[in-house]
Amino acid sequence: MKLLRKFSKQILTGLVIVGLGGSLLIGEKFLELIFLSILCTAGAGIFIWLGIVYIVGVIGLAVYNLIRKAWSDTDAEAKGSPAPAVKMSSHDIALSNYIRVARAAGNPDLNIRQRLVENGWNPQKVDDALRLST
Repeated sequence: MKLLRKFSKQILTGLVIVGLGGSLLIGEKFLELIFLSILCTAGAGIFIWLGIVYIVGVIGLAVYNLIRKAWSDTDAEAKGSPAPAVKMSSHDIALSNYIRVARAAGNPDLNIRQRLVENGWNPQKVDDALRLST
């Protein structure tokens, strides 16, 4: 069933593209050309036209999917990808919370750092937390 739906979508897409393209290139005589080619080949021409319509439909859908994917990739880049999740220990969370509250109280980063290092916090960890905390 899924294969039949895909095949039908390709045929219908091909019919639209071939129909519009033929009408634009040849004009109102395009349908006459199709009917005459089928009549003159005793019906065998329909298989040729179905093949053409199918191939054009496959190519048309492939191009459509490529364009749609490119647009969705561009939209994702424009929105910006979310920052990767970082696993934080309870100590890291406490440090980050302390820095946030101290900054909100108006304390400069230099004083916050000094106070944390005096109370036994690793200076490198404090510097990292100050840089990453907003």
